[in-house]
Amino acid sequence: VVLQSHPLTPVTLNQVQMKLPTVESNMQGYTPRQVKRAQLAREQMGILGFPTQKDHERYISNNLIHNSPVTIEDIRRAYEIFGESIPALKGKTKRKKPAVVPNTPLQRLPHKLFKNIRNVFLCCDFVSVNGVVFYVSKSRNIGYATINAVNNRKSQTMINETLRIINKYDKRGLTVNEIFADNEFHPIIDAVTPIHVNLAAAGEHVGDIENHNKVLQERMRCIWHTLPYGLCWPRVMVIALAEYVTRMLNAFPSNNGVSDHLSPSTIVEGRRPLDATKLTLPFGAFVQLTIDTNFPTNTVKQRTVDAICLGPSGNTQGTYTFMSLDTGSRLHR
Repeated sequence: VVLQSHPLTPVTLNQVQMKLPTVESNMQGYTPRQVKRAQLAREQMGILGFPTQKDHERYISNNLIHNSPVTIEDIRRAYEIFGESIPALKGKTKRKKPAVVPNTPLQRLPHKLFKNIRNVFLCCDFVSVNGVVFYVSKSRNIGYATINAVNNRKSQTMINETLRIINKYDKRGLTVNEIFADNEFHPIIDAVTPIHVNLAAAGEHVGDIENHNKVLQERMRCIWHTLPYGLCWPRVMVIALAEYVTRMLNAFPSNNGVSDHLSPSTIVEGRRPLDATKLTLPFGAFVQLTIDTNFPTNTVKQRTVDAICLGPSGNTQGTYTFMSLDTGSRLHR
């Protein structure tokens, strides 16, 4: 359940203060008196033990509460302003039975296209966003990009990440023939032999990957400033946003790519095109997330937790990853 207008105070997580959405915008268009009566309706809902909206309205319409100052219009207005009741969600939410996951056959590539792209020319670099260092790569002919958060820029990190990317292409039957990188990547030369490593001279850069990093940071900045969480984010959110933007860039054919119809993610990973019916949550949405539990539920423990959407997980059934505001951990639902 997405709560775009939940009246929360700032929450401190890992020493980072993040301001969550308020109901202020929802109050616009209502008089102070109407807002006050909506608050009264929500208070009465709690006094009555959190009935459903339908039941609450029935109590009023059938005059089952004598001398009630609350009207049906007040109840409906409360939902329009405040959204669903958080205590009701935490106490009543039930996890839905998961749907049967259909088989997803690997997307095959046309033979002619495969023949033209089997030799991959890879560009690599490091990029830093809000103190988080990422290893970034992009292939020239295909336009497929990768990004992975790393702890440092040491030689062994370069080698491990580069070999991981080479292996990813190899599993699809594609061969990395040449790597373009800054002079910083000199330590990978022996590790990737016989692949030729073309290093830019001191003070020079590889244009392809530099342009990609610029687009990546621009897209991240755009999403960043649509959210009310300030500029200092937890590391898990920064990483998730970088991965989310990269996934979206890979989901569509590159302007200078080898195909106008097949996306880089289809070419390299065999993924199907995006399904709009499964793109239901924007990055950064504040939600009440169902707690996954296998123990008895006849307790007073809450059934949902406050969480922030970190984007689609990428699986067939269209689930998402979230960051719990209770623990700061990454959750998959």
